[in-house]
Amino acid sequence: MNAERPIEIRLKNLYITLSIDLMAAGSALGRAGQWQGCVDYILNKSDSSELGQPLFAAVMNACYICEKYDSVLDIYYNMQHGSDSTGNDWQWEGEYARSHPLCMDLLLRSVGMRMLMTVDDTKQGFGEATLLIFNQIIEEGGRISLDAIRGVLRACENDADYQRAINVMKILQSYQENESDWKIVDGSAKNFLYDSEESSIVGQAIDDDVLATVMDTCCAVEEYGHAILCLYTSKSVGYDSSSISQNLNSNRGNMVEKLLVQQPILRDSNRLLESTVTALTGLQCTQDAMALYSECTNNPGNLGKYIPLANRNQINAPWRESFRHMDRLLYASDAIRNSNQKLTQEDQYNISLGIALMLKCATKAGQSSAGLEVANIAISSISEHKNSKKSMKDAMKSFFGIEEEIAAIDESFWFLSDELFAAAIAARRAKYGVQEAHDFYFNGMSTIIAKNGSRSWPASTDLALALIVEQGETGRASDFFDSLESQTRTPETYAIMANGYSLEQQWDKIASLYRDAKRDAMLSERLSFLAMEAIANTVTSSKIKTLRSVIDDIAALKGVKSGAWIVDNYWKLKKMCGFHHARMLMWWNIPSETQQMEFRLAAQHLQERKKKGLASEIDALSTLVKLANGKALENAGTTFIKDFHPPTLVSQALIEICGFGCDDEISQVLLEGISYLSKTKNIDLCKEFVEHVESSGCTIDEEILFLARTAADLRPPSHQSY
Repeated sequence: MNAERPIEIRLKNLYITLSIDLMAAGSALGRAGQWQGCVDYILNKSDSSELGQPLFAAVMNACYICEKYDSVLDIYYNMQHGSDSTGNDWQWEGEYARSHPLCMDLLLRSVGMRMLMTVDDTKQGFGEATLLIFNQIIEEGGRISLDAIRGVLRACENDADYQRAINVMKILQSYQENESDWKIVDGSAKNFLYDSEESSIVGQAIDDDVLATVMDTCCAVEEYGHAILCLYTSKSVGYDSSSISQNLNSNRGNMVEKLLVQQPILRDSNRLLESTVTALTGLQCTQDAMALYSECTNNPGNLGKYIPLANRNQINAPWRESFRHMDRLLYASDAIRNSNQKLTQEDQYNISLGIALMLKCATKAGQSSAGLEVANIAISSISEHKNSKKSMKDAMKSFFGIEEEIAAIDESFWFLSDELFAAAIAARRAKYGVQEAHDFYFNGMSTIIAKNGSRSWPASTDLALALIVEQGETGRASDFFDSLESQTRTPETYAIMANGYSLEQQWDKIASLYRDAKRDAMLSERLSFLAMEAIANTVTSSKIKTLRSVIDDIAALKGVKSGAWIVDNYWKLKKMCGFHHARMLMWWNIPSETQQMEFRLAAQHLQERKKKGLASEIDALSTLVKLANGKALENAGTTFIKDFHPPTLVSQALIEICGFGCDDEISQVLLEGISYLSKTKNIDLCKEFVEHVESSGCTIDEEILFLARTAADLRPPSHQSY
């Protein structure tokens, strides 16, 4: 018989009664503030070894109630490693080294509270340890409080360990109150003592605080896209599953509208709203952040502490586009899981193209991690659909929840199309680095060759060649290039190889490569520039004639006249070939007029780009400032000065240059420009520059801004809050 014998039942009831009494005493002493007496008792009395872990749980509970979180941690680790912790009485339910459930829960809670109250940025390193305890509770089908879960997540946040936080989120997504072996309970001590109908089971695994903590952890390591993905795919408070079909894959509604439909709690939770605004701002989608904030709050004046006035017009088009594709793929993944129809090879190929497009956009937006997450979700849904017959319960899983029941990802799916394989390589390069992307290509190509007998995948192969060049192995890159079949090579292949030779200054090999590309009809503008750089750095006669020959080739390829191509690309030619060769190509043969001609060209470039609403070349802007501030225009004549008015051009150039950052080179140009405007007493133009900097929030050197304000005869600005 499996029934317990009467003596065992009586002993168990006695032990339970003793545990209940100890817990009640610990709670009472904690509420009375007598935590120190409890600690002294277990340190000085032999009862601690006889009464075992329930006594320690009671004392930890007293300390926790009194907010003595360090003492909770000390007691736990002393309990685990203390010299008195031996013998059967110490073991919890007869299992060696197993801790009392309340002890573990109080430990996790205390870690979280300690992280919450820590004022410095010291990384405590609790993330890994707390996650191990959390996983142990899940595996044993134990109980855990929502505060303990928050403790695990706060430890991950403090360690800036977003991947562990995401793993916790996935486990929480799988939680089902009536079907999961483990339970989320109220934090009361009685819920960790024995099974009872009176136990307070918590049905909701994720609330706004849990979700916001995971999002903040992602944002701490600039995984802003992953933060938005967590928000969008999480079943938290206010989640409306009936809205999914209408929300996902809807051509109507932008990102903000979709987020609000999926997470209406954003309107009520300031914590979650702040985390979302932070993520959108990090993605440089400040217009979306402003729209969300205005929609969810009646006090838009507080927006200034999240989004500086200077950044409120930012639009990250690649992220918006990637989110749109993520939306569709998540919808498709859900439809696949709920469908009984078999996916054809054409269906799978089309899905691979959709994943590739999403990955390209996500990588371009700097959020390859989020892109790979959605790709894995989509591929796992196909793997699950092909390899298992699911119950309705399995089909209704969260988009973001990847559980044990979901089939492992079919790695061969990555090699279903050249577009997907290439996008995956680029995404892995961005997330994991060159070596991992390199290994992914060659391991995948082995599978492709074994399956198809060929490796004619040009987009993926070009990326692999670029990775080898990036590793500085030009010799191996050359061997790899030579091994490629002709149908695998593209104009980009030749340009990548030429770039590798350029980095090693192997100019003669670039010339040979250019001839081969011309013969194979594989010329490109990028290769032409590298070829001209090689010519300019080679000791040979008739350089200009050879340069013009290359220009004729590329101009013919672009369908323009050679002279027009030279003018359009002068600033790049100057950088690649040097000023001497660039001016000779422009037919500026009179030395005394050369700088005036270059100033004229820079002015025309600035004015034409401004009319078209395009940014100017930084080299053109720098040239305007440097030539105006030097002696180049001293003999230019009144007509030239009147037609171009250098101070106005310099002022316009300075305003554009502010948008290029604030490194040493740019700071030097700004300094020269301000000095010129000050020297020529153009006070109004100085004021215009200062007003632009202060209204746009551009980051420039404080000394330069001080000089500009001095030149404009302005006082220091008063502090404003927006």
